[in-house]
Amino acid sequence: MIKAFKNKLYDECFGYRLMEALRNHALHSGLPVHEISYRSSKVEWAGRPDYERFTVIPNSLVGDLAENDDFKALVLTELKQLGDKVDLRGPVRQFVSCLTKLHWELRKVTNATFASCRSSYSAIVAEYSTLDGEEVGNPSLWAVQSDGSVTEKIALVTAFLGYYDELLILNTVRPTIPQSEASNTDQKPQ
Repeated sequence: MIKAFKNKLYDECFGYRLMEALRNHALHSGLPVHEISYRSSKVEWAGRPDYERFTVIPNSLVGDLAENDDFKALVLTELKQLGDKVDLRGPVRQFVSCLTKLHWELRKVTNATFASCRSSYSAIVAEYSTLDGEEVGNPSLWAVQSDGSVTEKIALVTAFLGYYDELLILNTVRPTIPQSEASNTDQKPQ
């Protein structure tokens, strides 16, 4: 199921195919970024007409990638249609977007199992959180030998479940990743 979903993303998204090919290129042949260019322009932001926007553009040179005989032929054909070099910003955003979608697909597959395990764990913690009708502050399970010696202690903590819930909310899929931009301000320039 996950493999089929991953294959679908690969087939549908040029950025995914390109980043996979560049990863293999970087592992076995050479650097995937051959040129970095910088731009700046004046834009209006927060009523200031002299706001300076700086842009960094990483590029791969198609000719350099073509020298690698093991570079994925289909991806190389697609790259050649784009010209002599390719701006990697868009494909990187597409790839991250695909990874985010894959992450959520994995969550869908594991949600039922996780919910069941979480329920069982919470029930055990609740069971061992009282002793003779009194609440136990920091419950734990102990592995006790027949002679009474303790060989292992496992704390029954639940705080991580709250952190998990918070991270689940924070790590939602952003379908606009391919159109996003990074900034050191909290507002987008006009």
